[in-house]
Amino acid sequence: MQEIEKLSIVGSIRLTGPVKFMRIDLLGSLNIDGRAEGKTLEIGGSAKIENSLKSGKLDISGRLEA
Repeated sequence: MQEIEKLSIVGSIRLTGPVKFMRIDLLGSLNIDGRAEGKTLEIGGSAKIENSLKSGKLDISGRLEA
């Protein structure tokens, strides 16, 4: 399992899950191949999570596919 404290993305990134995060800020493209679980996910672009997503706070001004 990958554990992420804070991740800010301007561009694109692909992660292999499972991923556990405190905060992800996205302005671009995020792909997670697997499960994602965390506190805060802010999307200002597009995100695709292949398995499942569990997040305390979601702020989406783009597109999320989970």
